[in-house]
Amino acid sequence: MTRLKANKKAKRWGKGQSSSSNPSQHKFRSEAKSRRMGPQSAKSSLKSSTLTTEALARHEKQSVADVNMVLEDEESTRAGSRSVRSGWTLGTEFTSGAYDGTAFQHVQKLWNSSLASHKQICAVLAAVTEVITSQGGSQTDNEYFATLMTALESADTEDTATALAFLLSVVIERVAVVVLKSKFSLCSKVLSDKLRVYSSMQSSSLLKSLIGCLGTLLAAQEKAVWSEPSTIQMLHTLSSQTVSSKPKVRKAAHQAVCKLVKNAPKATVASEVASFCIHELEARGGLGDSTKVFHTLALLRDVISLFSHQNLKTSCESLLRLMTLSNAVSLAVVFTFLIN
Repeated sequence: MTRLKANKKAKRWGKGQSSSSNPSQHKFRSEAKSRRMGPQSAKSSLKSSTLTTEALARHEKQSVADVNMVLEDEESTRAGSRSVRSGWTLGTEFTSGAYDGTAFQHVQKLWNSSLASHKQICAVLAAVTEVITSQGGSQTDNEYFATLMTALESADTEDTATALAFLLSVVIERVAVVVLKSKFSLCSKVLSDKLRVYSSMQSSSLLKSLIGCLGTLLAAQEKAVWSEPSTIQMLHTLSSQTVSSKPKVRKAAHQAVCKLVKNAPKATVASEVASFCIHELEARGGLGDSTKVFHTLALLRDVISLFSHQNLKTSCESLLRLMTLSNAVSLAVVFTFLIN
């Protein structure tokens, strides 16, 4: 085996100095340091320097003039248009914690977000607050609810309606039940109309907020209201969204229906939800549309314990008929449902 010969002219570590980290030669480091920090000659310094007493005086005079111009611009801005003042108020409201302790406490955190939808929510909230304040209000939850509902009724763009519906879904949880009962006719009409208009939109944020508001509104109503056909129709609208192809919309509708079955008069609501589930299982079970069958079974799993004896018997019969189909996936899901 041939052994490679070492370069005898190469510089080697001295004995016992192999761990030293300070080199004895630093040629390139010295050159770089001299170029960056080295002193210039007096001749070159005088030749390149243009700083004179006259130039310094002119510079100070120009600086004073610039400062005076800035002060004049700030004064005219403060006394200028209303839009500039509104923009300043919008920023200070969200940075000074003006909504601390209110229903919109977590909304002010969206002020630093870069998303356009979050900026839209903050702008709408500031505008609504300004309207309430200008009318002598004290910015209570009921005042926000009334103002947001009025604005949502007249909203003509999807972005504005999305921001209004989101804010409404935040504050409606804290509105007095008496207000929800007394304003049910007007509010339910506005929410149902908007839900129908925007049901075909690709964005699910608006539908999610509208469904949440409608579910909370229906849950606060008394038994007499549930005897009206219009109220049952709203429940059918919510139930139909539980099999939506949009996950966020489907989840919001699922939660709203479960809340209604648990809190609203069970004799009416549970019966209607049971009829919906049975119809979906029988209509779609034999058509191979297993996705909507799974969504229906998910809803049925959460509410079947609240059904009456007759509705429970009918639901189990539908499940047994579904097991006779050739769809192996549906069969496995039904078995899991019955076991759990």
